[in-house]
Amino acid sequence: MNGVVGQDGTVAVRVTNAKVPRYLSQELGNPVVATSANLADLGDVYDAKELIKTYEGREFQPEGIIDVGVLPKNLPTTIVSVVDDKIEILRQGEIKINFEF
Repeated sequence: MNGVVGQDGTVAVRVTNAKVPRYLSQELGNPVVATSANLADLGDVYDAKELIKTYEGREFQPEGIIDVGVLPKNLPTTIVSVVDDKIEILRQGEIKINFEF
């Protein structure tokens, strides 16, 4: 699935506390499948207008954008990779995870 599966064949799962995606998922009775609005190595985007500019001229374009205004600049999401038997913290964000084996 173009834009959802990573180049390494993995997918990311995110549990959000953001109101709009949580509401959509609850009302649909299913998870919402989407890529991150942020492009790797380009930093975080907090405004729909800025997001539209980020994707100008790119092959992959968002199919839709829900503009809820400028988002607060919270700490980033913690990202943990779990592949086979290997667990690796890729980015330590607001939720702190420590593994002791």
